[in-house]
Amino acid sequence: MDAFIYQMLEDDTDLTTKELNRLLHRQFGSRLLNVSILYGGISHRLPEHILRTLRSNDRRAWLQSFSPTTEEERDILCKIGKYNQPERVTIQTSPGPNVSKTVAQLQQIFDTTPDESLRAKLREGGYLIPSVGDQYFCIDFINHAIENMNMPYSFAKSSFSIVLRIVIFTFS
Repeated sequence: MDAFIYQMLEDDTDLTTKELNRLLHRQFGSRLLNVSILYGGISHRLPEHILRTLRSNDRRAWLQSFSPTTEEERDILCKIGKYNQPERVTIQTSPGPNVSKTVAQLQQIFDTTPDESLRAKLREGGYLIPSVGDQYFCIDFINHAIENMNMPYSFAKSSFSIVLRIVIFTFS
């Protein structure tokens, strides 16, 4: 079974735990659980270097699910996700499928929430709004989306007021 795992990682260096579990289940009827493979009621611990590789691949896949479209978005995600290989996270040519949903939800939050409750409402909604210089980004951890709020995707004319309110509540 170790030879099979080595071969799978050699064939696909970006193999995730989820993908490996699918392959192990199909090939051997077993699965990876935490740090061991369960096969026939027996637990077999994987070597540490394989576990590190799988954890790194899992983290990269999670970061990639946000579909960053710029280097700044990618770098912010890597910093927040504690991933030190940003070059492995691919920059997408178009925003992810959930960005418009995130924008609509943010617009609703900003339209219906008083300024003094805004920070709590954003945290409750699974949003983080980091800044790099004068650029503000919205990371939606629930919908797996990231958006540069200074360069609106679909904020249209209201994006300026949203960014202005973020600046006000961030620094007040």
